[in-house]
Amino acid sequence: MQTRIFISYTLQRGFLDINFLRNLQSSLIEHCHPYIDILDNDSIDKQARVEEELIKSAYLILIKTKNIESSDWVKKEILIAKRNNIPILEFDYLSIMKNKFQPITKAICNAWDSGEFNPSSSLQQRQFVFDDLAIKIKT
Repeated sequence: MQTRIFISYTLQRGFLDINFLRNLQSSLIEHCHPYIDILDNDSIDKQARVEEELIKSAYLILIKTKNIESSDWVKKEILIAKRNNIPILEFDYLSIMKNKFQPITKAICNAWDSGEFNPSSSLQQRQFVFDDLAIKIKT
């Protein structure tokens, strides 16, 4: 069974779009089970589904854009992740786009294979660098 991850993002102000999210999902699907709300949520109660998927996930991946902090949904997702001790991995969207999603996939695979993303870790924040993509991990 593949590791479940929850992708947190905002489409506000057009920094990200559906094509970006589809490409991200395609790049990750071989390595994990990504949940991307706008692509995967066909439920009647969409908010409940978001919370359910997040709680079932091993990691929350935050796609950082300039306006990410203004998203109430993203704030709620981060709060739910923290309450459930789900590690949060932050990726800058420009680095992801520049590198055609390869560094994010490589970083996730390398970190998971090495056991670096252990939810029971007592570290509050660590930073790893894979190629030129910095990843901040908050547990």
